[in-house]
Amino acid sequence: MKFDMHVHTQASDGELAAMPLFQRAKQKKLDGLAITDHDTLAGLADAQIAADCLGMGLIPGVEISTQCSASIHILGYCVSQKDERLLSFLEKFRKKKRQRIAHILEMLHGIGFELSMDEVGDADNENLGRPHVARAMVKRGWVADKDEAFNNYLVKGKPAYVPREKAGTSEAIQMLASSGAVPVLAHPGLIHMTKQELMTNIDAWIADGLLGIEAFHPAHTEEQCRYWQDFAVSKGLLVTAGSDFHEVEPGKLHGELGEMLEKWTNADNHLKKLIQHMQNSNKVYA
Repeated sequence: MKFDMHVHTQASDGELAAMPLFQRAKQKKLDGLAITDHDTLAGLADAQIAADCLGMGLIPGVEISTQCSASIHILGYCVSQKDERLLSFLEKFRKKKRQRIAHILEMLHGIGFELSMDEVGDADNENLGRPHVARAMVKRGWVADKDEAFNNYLVKGKPAYVPREKAGTSEAIQMLASSGAVPVLAHPGLIHMTKQELMTNIDAWIADGLLGIEAFHPAHTEEQCRYWQDFAVSKGLLVTAGSDFHEVEPGKLHGELGEMLEKWTNADNHLKKLIQHMQNSNKVYA
């Protein structure tokens, strides 16, 4: 089975809607995708329609931005669109994200860059993030690309940076686990912690309900991929691989659909465990 386990749509900060995304995946001979939009399940309904139309598989997911002593992303697989508790949890932090974007636009205006909220995202988009601001800045011609927007204006220490209030990492893992989902640590190679601190935290997160680690990610070196695969296996955790697909022309941190699958050994075994979890759950995923 060939599933890319980390994919974003226009429901968060991806460039493609569900149908062209699944069409692209089919062209690359993938069997299915895990849709893991940031802090929302809004893209899953369209993703299911696209998957059904093309005879492909869908693993419903989410990526939750959390905070420990560093920024931690938690992937949740086999989530239910009907889980009101999870939906309310995600909505709370999406509102905080939108408030943050409004503050960023105020700061940009203060240094001569005037953008409206409508230019950043359409009126129905409640899941805005800094990539939407960066794209709007590129469109206006103020910067050459998204990297320039981030590096010069939107990251910590730059004139339009605004810190974001996030869920606690343990809180998010416990929420996902209690809802019947499968919590997985995303791209651990990007986490800014000492090795000792990270190992201590992972043990605590496993106690909270963490069930897997994304060992294979475009931002990981070959050595990091193998290290995290071996580490996950040693802890009895699932191993996953994902492109973190966002852009039509992938960048440094976000890869092409299916890019990591050749490196993901024993993928079938881990995918079967995930799918079995989804099938055995009493929840309704449609």
